[in-house]
Amino acid sequence: MRGEEHKRRLEALKAKIVNSGGKVWEYTADWDAEKNCVTGLEELKEKIIFVLTCAGDFAIPARLKEKINYRTYALLASLADKDPVHKDEYAWFAWKCDKKADFLERIGKRTKEWWLLGYSYPVARGLYDICLQDQGRWLVEMLKEYTGQEAFLSLETRVAVERLFGILSKLFPLFFKTAGERKILIPIWEEALLVAAELAQRYHTENSIDNLKILAYKIGNAYEQCQMFEQALEYYLKTLEIYDAWGPGAVKAEKILEQIGDVYRLCGRYDRAWEYYRKAIEGNESQAKAGILFAVSADLVANYEKAVAFWKALGKHEEAATYQRKLNGIKELQERIAAERGDNLFSTFAFAVKIPFQDFMDDAAGHKHSGKIAEALQCCQGAFALLESERKKWNKAENWLALAELYRQLAAESESLGNRLLSQECARRSRKIEACVAQEEAGEWYYDLDARWQKFELD
Repeated sequence: MRGEEHKRRLEALKAKIVNSGGKVWEYTADWDAEKNCVTGLEELKEKIIFVLTCAGDFAIPARLKEKINYRTYALLASLADKDPVHKDEYAWFAWKCDKKADFLERIGKRTKEWWLLGYSYPVARGLYDICLQDQGRWLVEMLKEYTGQEAFLSLETRVAVERLFGILSKLFPLFFKTAGERKILIPIWEEALLVAAELAQRYHTENSIDNLKILAYKIGNAYEQCQMFEQALEYYLKTLEIYDAWGPGAVKAEKILEQIGDVYRLCGRYDRAWEYYRKAIEGNESQAKAGILFAVSADLVANYEKAVAFWKALGKHEEAATYQRKLNGIKELQERIAAERGDNLFSTFAFAVKIPFQDFMDDAAGHKHSGKIAEALQCCQGAFALLESERKKWNKAENWLALAELYRQLAAESESLGNRLLSQECARRSRKIEACVAQEEAGEWYYDLDARWQKFELD
């Protein structure tokens, strides 16, 4: 039903109900016939909700209300499961009729299409409405009742319970947006966390452990949003304990450490705040040092920016300058990484350095063979200028080592042509590069994936 026609038909239906003194039962009689008309599901849904809304305006006996609820539930349960229109209403009337087992079986059957928005979102919406009415008791009781059994009754039940945890952690934050709603959600999450802990201990599956980790973190985050900082700290620290016991989770431990620092800063506890900021920075730097700079460089930028702002706010300019230097360095390296990994094939080391260097060396060899020593030396000088230019552009350890080898080749060729000064300079640079790559202390270190990156001055 749409537009003016939609309004007219609903008004006519309301008038009939009013004129009958609230006898709504007779207006549910045609629902069974209408349910078979797929194109009419949206209209049928609106009729159901409208009639029941009207019913709330009348003093209908409790038994009749119950009868209407059961008829509505039976109708929704019989509708084609592939159509998502009625999913939120189905959840609502499953709650009204307390059909936990049927509800779990229903949502557990959809295996492949579950996380398509058309299926999961309406069920989550229905559960959200229910939780606003009963503070989440029905949902929590359902989790406890079916996970408390020694063995689940069916595959559908196991799948459904897992999907309920998915709704709790992934979709509920989309619905519970206001501070008041989050205060309803937090106790629901806390009850669910106890169930998740039991399931993790019992089954040790990846999903059960992930549920435990993400819920603890979400609770801490919700408390922080509500400015309930002591509780936020409790759950952030609990999340870290879970990580220690079960391994890392979807949220990086360094991110949680940073958030703990944020909470302490908001509480004016600056020493404690810096303790956790420092731990977050050290963790990300350790990962960079272990060879995954590309994955953590954005985190390091955020860490360093926060450190600069933190120390500036406290008037500690020397400390701020220390992290500003680190920030400048990592940003510069990001630019170099991007340039080296660019789509332009000729930006790669082989095309930028090795090929033109070999051209110089081939020309030098040709001139030497012809007795043209001056021309050969000019080619060596050209090769040296190339290496001097390119050594300022490359940070990758393997490229530095390749440069060292090219300097060594040029040293030998220059020696054979009688230019001892150039030979000695090239040999010195080759040794310096190898020493710097071998010793991290030679300069600031950076790492990228499986190849070490270093930034240092040769002179």
